[in-house]
Amino acid sequence: ILNEDHFILFRPKEMVSGDFYFADQKNGKKIIASVDCTGHGVPGAFMSLLGYSFLKEIIKSIEPLEPNLILDTLRDHIINSLHQTQEIGTGKDGMDISLCIIDEEKQEIHFSGAYQIMLFIRNGNITRYKGDKMPIGIHYNKQSSFSKEIIKYNKGDEIYLLSDGYIDQFGGPKNKKFRLKKLERILTDIFTESMVSKKSTLTKTFDEWKRGNDQLDDVVMIGLRL
Repeated sequence: ILNEDHFILFRPKEMVSGDFYFADQKNGKKIIASVDCTGHGVPGAFMSLLGYSFLKEIIKSIEPLEPNLILDTLRDHIINSLHQTQEIGTGKDGMDISLCIIDEEKQEIHFSGAYQIMLFIRNGNITRYKGDKMPIGIHYNKQSSFSKEIIKYNKGDEIYLLSDGYIDQFGGPKNKKFRLKKLERILTDIFTESMVSKKSTLTKTFDEWKRGNDQLDDVVMIGLRL
C-alpha cells in the first residue's frame, strides 16, 4: 500500500505499544492513520488491538469512504464495546488519531483528526492541520461529528502523521519537551533529503534529545511523499 516514498518511525516505550500505525486501501484510495491509545504497555496494546480491528471492519463496510465518518463510527464502536457513560468515575479510555484518505486520481487528501494533527509540506513550507479537540471515546462533546479537511496536493508534496510521543519527550540541555515547532523546523531543513535519510535524522535527533532520560511515551510517526 505504501512504497519507498515513505517511512514509519515506531518506538514503543515498552515491549508492546499503545500507539499503532494503520494502512489500507479501498476503491483505489489509500487510507493511512497514526493512532495513540490510552496508556502504554499491555493496557495500551489491548486498546490498539481493538482499534485496529475496528478500523479494518469499518473501512470494509462504510460508504461513502470519508475520514470523518470513519472516526464517528470508530467512536461509537469504542463507546459501545467499553460500555462508556458520562458518569463521573467511569472509565474514559479511548484513542487519539489522525487519519487521511488519499485519492490519487483527484490528487486530494481527505483528513480528519481526533486530538491529532497532520503536517502538510510543499516546497519546504509546512501547513498544520489540527483535527478536532475530542477523542475517540466518551467525551462531553461526543454528539458532535468530526470535521473533514480536503487538501489538493501536487506530486512531491509530503504529509506527516504522528502521535505526541516524539514532541512531548523531555530532554535537551534544559530537560524540556521537544515541541512541535522544533520538529517542523527539522522537517523544513531536511525537506530535500530522501525519506530513508529523514527517518535516520529524526531517529538520531530523538535519541540525542533524550540525553539519558527514560522514553516518556510510545512514539509513532508516518512520513509520506505523495
